[in-house]
Amino acid sequence: FGSEEVWLITVPSSSPPTAALPLYATVQIQFDQNPEDIGMKLKNRLDGTVLFDRPISSYGKSLAGQTTHEVIPIYSTNTGDQTYRFTIEDNNKDGLCCSNGYGSYELYIGDDMEGQPLLSGSIFNSKETWLIEVPFSSPPTATLQSQDGDIYATVQIQFDQYPEEISMKLENILSGDVLFDRPTSSYDKSLAGQTTHEVMPIYSKKRGDQTYRFTIEDSHGDGLCCSNGYGSYELYIGD
Repeated sequence: FGSEEVWLITVPSSSPPTAALPLYATVQIQFDQNPEDIGMKLKNRLDGTVLFDRPISSYGKSLAGQTTHEVIPIYSTNTGDQTYRFTIEDNNKDGLCCSNGYGSYELYIGDDMEGQPLLSGSIFNSKETWLIEVPFSSPPTATLQSQDGDIYATVQIQFDQYPEEISMKLENILSGDVLFDRPTSSYDKSLAGQTTHEVMPIYSKKRGDQTYRFTIEDSHGDGLCCSNGYGSYELYIGD
């Protein structure tokens, strides 16, 4: 934390003391071969407070190809709905993948990394920005903000009763790069019957014509419908 961290402690007369714990955001980042090119920032949009800032050159060359974690205190939901902007940038304008190694990043709400990340990425140009909303009474959401020249593919999937059996992958046929990968067990049982979205940055049109392979699998061999619920999936080009 910065200069201070404040806890609200309630001491009732008839039960042990309790504390209202703050929230955390956890970023897991696997660097490519040039970690010194990477910078990250998390800012509260409502009051303008910068809660986390790692400028370009904060990460040393020794972290090339390595994975590290950043745990960031954010506002408790007791303070009401909150909105944040998370930005990751690359000074070399080639993102974390794929010309200089295969890196990626994930952000979770919480100080551990169980279940599905709130957001993730790998391929971008100079930067990628997410709008994160953390409501008081509903689950947090993240929306990828468009950058000039970027293209996105969006998958909307409604799970049957066994989301943990589903996996998805998007590959670029021309380069062989895996642009998105959610292996089996990436989706938690709590998503049964629910609908979620995955936004995947893909190559800019400036690179010319592109061909991709999208694969969805069910480890149980019965797809998304119909013996275990009525699920479906859709893929859009765009965010």
